[in-house]
Amino acid sequence: MTSTLSMLTSGISALESNITGSPQFLFRFIIPILLVFVVSFSYSRLSKKAYIDAPPTLAQMKEPFDLPADRFNKEVKIIQSNNYEKYLTNMGSDFEALMQNSLDFKRLLKAYRRYDAMSKSTYKKRKKRGEELKLETFRRILDLYASVRKMKMDHFELASVKEGIDTK
Repeated sequence: MTSTLSMLTSGISALESNITGSPQFLFRFIIPILLVFVVSFSYSRLSKKAYIDAPPTLAQMKEPFDLPADRFNKEVKIIQSNNYEKYLTNMGSDFEALMQNSLDFKRLLKAYRRYDAMSKSTYKKRKKRGEELKLETFRRILDLYASVRKMKMDHFELASVKEGIDTK
């Protein structure tokens, strides 16, 4: 016990001699340590305490839980009621879009052939107009084909996901 006490007193006297001998010792050692203690003490005292919430009351327990009206919950209700009319309507509109694309393609192909024949005319104005309209019609055909191709690729990707094929 006396050895510990003597070590403590010698440490304090060494600290005093260092402080008197070199005042910069405070800046290098004691002040940073004091700052750490002061900041940690202030954080612990000033921080907000988290209070544990009380268990729910009887009125809160009787309160019904409202399901959010998101798409998933709406579709679950539709499927549980065996009302597939919504899906059939969507499928019908998709098929109508495909039929409309087919009719548009036939109409554009007919116009393309007409403008192609116009572009081979001997009259300069008619030939120039035919070439311009032929190019414009071809661009519209390409746009229509791109939309059909996109539908086809979407279907292919869905089918491959169902089969477990990696499309990447």
